[in-house]
Amino acid sequence: GFDGQPFTYYGFLPRKASQQRPFLEEINASRATSIFYEAPHRLLKTLEQMLEVLPGGRQVVCARELTKIHEEFIRGSLEEVIQHFKEVDPRGEFVVLVSPNTEEK
Repeated sequence: GFDGQPFTYYGFLPRKASQQRPFLEEINASRATSIFYEAPHRLLKTLEQMLEVLPGGRQVVCARELTKIHEEFIRGSLEEVIQHFKEVDPRGEFVVLVSPNTEEK
């Protein structure tokens, strides 16, 4: 896993790609873990938009149906998580966690 402290919580990202980009750029630069909600029908598209801004090796966790019987965690690099959701349809509500930027300035 990755360090969960400090973290920044964004709620739901904007729906339009043009409005999402500033948030994704902020997430890319952030030295804190970034957390947001995403609906299942938008998850893959959002992850693919993240790949346009974040490095493909950035670590991501997609947590599905937290605190419910079908709770599940999909972990890996951004590219690995995208590949997973190309093969498995996202179902349920997701909490997405993005690892902090650890690159030296």
